[in-house]
Amino acid sequence: MNRTRILPRLAFWLSAGMSLLSVILRSLAFLLHYDREVGYFDSSAIPVLCRVLSVLAVLCPVLCGLLIPKNTLPVRTGGGRRDLIALLPLCGFLLFLCLTLAGIGKLSIRFLIPLAVLSAGGAAYFLGVLLGWRRRDLLALVGFCPVLWGILVIAQTYTDPYITMNSPIKLAVQFGALGLMLALCGELRYHLEHPAPRVYLAVQSMGMFFCLTASVPYLVAALAGVVDHPLYNLWSAVLLGLGIYFCGRLIQFLFLRQPEASSPAEAADTGTAWDSDTDPTPHTPDGGAET
Repeated sequence: MNRTRILPRLAFWLSAGMSLLSVILRSLAFLLHYDREVGYFDSSAIPVLCRVLSVLAVLCPVLCGLLIPKNTLPVRTGGGRRDLIALLPLCGFLLFLCLTLAGIGKLSIRFLIPLAVLSAGGAAYFLGVLLGWRRRDLLALVGFCPVLWGILVIAQTYTDPYITMNSPIKLAVQFGALGLMLALCGELRYHLEHPAPRVYLAVQSMGMFFCLTASVPYLVAALAGVVDHPLYNLWSAVLLGLGIYFCGRLIQFLFLRQPEASSPAEAADTGTAWDSDTDPTPHTPDGGAET
């Protein structure tokens, strides 16, 4: 078996398939098995299967990443300098910023100002990705804003007195925020020229799964009138854009590879980096090390 070619794609297709299946099942769980009075799913099979998929969504890409040989994954994230898929999370953060400042969601002041600042920083980061900002070190610094935004999202939802503790709505948003934090940290390593491609593959897969699973089913339930929490609508809108972004990044990483740079200086100029899993040996476009 050619593990170099099969395992990375297997990790992606498994994660994409589980994301789609989880979105469908969780949407059905909201429509058919959600008790609005107590704020929880019932004990039917569909919610249980959703939890099983969440565990598998972590294990499968991690196991595939461990089995992928070193020196085989690409040293570029793909997509070139300008990345149009960054438009989705950019619009998500701008929407969140404008609507929270307008008073939708009724955030307390202790969370409103920090979240507004970090949302502006998140929009700036994805604008930099969209336009292909050449100063990758500064782009990575700004990129910590959406990571910190995810931390505040977890803190705010945890202290939210209007939704019961351990509610599936809260937990989904918290896992979505955790997924975005992991995926973005893997991406920032590329900007800092210290990539870990196998880790990148795993965390981007998890980010795609948890962001899409947290956002799409909730938005479906909101449109159906099953749930009505304006602030969680905003969380879900941002996570939806991020989930699609991570999916696009994985497709670029695995299927739309760019020709590799011929030197570290050229790699730095074009936003690439060397594989920190190995020695700095240039990689050929098909993913193997040059000899």
